[in-house]
Amino acid sequence: MKYCQILFAVFNICVLRELRGVTSSSLIGRLSDSSLLRSYNDSILSNYYQNFESPRPNRGSPETFFTKVRETFEDVLTLDKIFSKHLSLLDRYLTGKLLPKESGPVLPIPKLALLPDLGVLRQLFHSGRENVRSTSVCHACRVGFALFLFKARTGLIFEELQKMTIFACKTFRIASSEVCTGLVELYAPILQYIAQERSELTPDRFCGIVLQSFGCIARDWENFEWKVDLEESNDAKSSRIGDIEDFDQNSYESMKIIHLADIHVDPHYVIGSNAVCENELCCRNPLSENEIFKNPLNRAGYYGDYRKCDLPYHSVENAFEHIATQHPDTELIYMTGDLVPHDVWTTDSLTNVEIIGNISKLLQDYFPNALVIPVIGNHESHPTNMFAPTILKLSAGFSPRWLYAAAAEAWKEWIPEDSVPTFLKSGYYTVKVRTNFRIIVINTNLCYGFNFWQLYSFKDPGNQLKWLTEVLELSRNSGEMVHIVGHIPPGQNECASTWSRNFYEIVNKFKDIVKSQFYGHTHYDEFQVVYDKVDKALPINTVFLGPSLSPFINLNPGYKVYFVDGARGEESSYHVIDSETWIYNLTQANADPEQRPQWYPLYRATEAYQLPNLLPVSLDTLVQRMSSNETIFEQYYKFYFKGTEESLQEKCDKNCRKRILCNIVTSFNEGQAECIELESGIDGVILPKRVFEKFRTIVVKPFEKVVINPFDKIVVKPLEKIGKKFVDIFKG
Repeated sequence: MKYCQILFAVFNICVLRELRGVTSSSLIGRLSDSSLLRSYNDSILSNYYQNFESPRPNRGSPETFFTKVRETFEDVLTLDKIFSKHLSLLDRYLTGKLLPKESGPVLPIPKLALLPDLGVLRQLFHSGRENVRSTSVCHACRVGFALFLFKARTGLIFEELQKMTIFACKTFRIASSEVCTGLVELYAPILQYIAQERSELTPDRFCGIVLQSFGCIARDWENFEWKVDLEESNDAKSSRIGDIEDFDQNSYESMKIIHLADIHVDPHYVIGSNAVCENELCCRNPLSENEIFKNPLNRAGYYGDYRKCDLPYHSVENAFEHIATQHPDTELIYMTGDLVPHDVWTTDSLTNVEIIGNISKLLQDYFPNALVIPVIGNHESHPTNMFAPTILKLSAGFSPRWLYAAAAEAWKEWIPEDSVPTFLKSGYYTVKVRTNFRIIVINTNLCYGFNFWQLYSFKDPGNQLKWLTEVLELSRNSGEMVHIVGHIPPGQNECASTWSRNFYEIVNKFKDIVKSQFYGHTHYDEFQVVYDKVDKALPINTVFLGPSLSPFINLNPGYKVYFVDGARGEESSYHVIDSETWIYNLTQANADPEQRPQWYPLYRATEAYQLPNLLPVSLDTLVQRMSSNETIFEQYYKFYFKGTEESLQEKCDKNCRKRILCNIVTSFNEGQAECIELESGIDGVILPKRVFEKFRTIVVKPFEKVVINPFDKIVVKPLEKIGKKFVDIFKG
């Protein structure tokens, strides 16, 4: 989220607080002024020396400490000549990338952004660019949060952060003053509370947990290892994984499931408003007549907009009306979370509750005969992403009890009475749909890296995974097949690595009954294949990531239909046999607002990919074909973006292709790191054969990967070395 960028900026302000009025173009050059270094005097250094942490034996005397600090500053000065040659490059980078301008060239350098929950960064991640500055960001985070901890534990942090935020944002062009101020007001009190309550929290641990998706490593990462106690019982009793490979979907009626992901309705959407703004969500503020005259293309569309905008209410209602008319035989609706907009700096609980209630009422009106399986997304909480343990006696501003209670009330027609206690506890529950079919809803927001409450309690938050194993054991004993539904995909690097690995172990243990998993969050149309932990060539499970209804960012609105083997009574396996993705072209819809959007099926999976079904073995075959056949991958990539015009899609080279394929075939994030590190195969094969070998090994160890580019070589790499010196000095 944007608040981590703010933390980075505040670090710079804290360290260079005497440099009043520093601009982006002179920031580094001003370091050459020796008087500024002298202003960082002995009393300031002494204060940090005494209060940074408890002095360690190997830190040495204060005189030695000060000498090391000054020597490190001297290293900065020796780089002045190099930096001065490239100040224009640095200024263009800060100006053009941290807050892009409407006109003028910008550098083809990945921007410094820490926004894993926003569409722009997800696009950067899938193009493989987010790790370009990961190491430098991690070092800045460690030092910056060390200063944060020092101030938080002396009770000064909130006031000082609030004063420095606007200046930091303007200097580093991170966001508007409105966004920065809002985020600090929302998140600083939470971090202050955790810092004061958890004396063992260190900068290294903070960055290793929160910025895991950027390759940051906690040096004591082994201390975060924990394991769910899987009761001694038989593993998969019988392999029903491939029990319908010869299933003819044309010979049987199938069960139809609709997947609604990431609706993101914006009650403040204004048609014709400014769609090109400096905030993280636009299409809200009306344009003046002069602005309309100058930039008529900046006006927000009637049915939505490809830019940083969510959906107006009437577009959501249109989607529900279309689905109800087109698919009257729908039996289940998986609504996998994120109903509220992306206005993370100005959320409030009352608005979120109102949106949850309104969307739920719409679903009840349009689908009275379907069972809706609702899930809480990371945006439903206030502040966004924050899911504190409910066992703590926290103030109303910290506890998520209000969210669980409001959602339980809105969804009381769908959540069974005997499942309400676990939902009120931590947002997870289970529904027995038929005598041989159960749905388990998990709250993966608890494992999300940007859920700061993991810093407070990271071991199986809410005892959810322990509960999951117990429910699956009961399901197995009762002869039930299972679908698992959630919001954030556990196999991606946004979910805590240890939680993700424990979940993978559970799915492996119950591979005979867990037939498919369904998530949202990414906004893209994706799938993953889960492999056996021993025979790693054996695909055992499928994971479907539903396309977002929201167009945020550069996407057509869409939803997915699954055709499931669920109409054969007790013989049903509940495998997903086929799927169909429906969209409408947003450009065409906005061109004629008088006409309703023309929804159409973008593709049917078995037809598009020439597959017999969507069982794990079939999708495994598809991945291997995409690895060796660029044409097939390009087709997948088009569907991945929901048929958006090619000009709006991120360009995808071989590295991008490899990252996407690795994301498909790795079941937890550490495995993805290993997959990306493998050299490509021969003859244009992106993933070498050993990725699919039976006994390939997974290195269970975090990684820190830096992709070198000219800017890194000139500016970032020298600063990293200096940053490491500072870290070593302060760490002792």
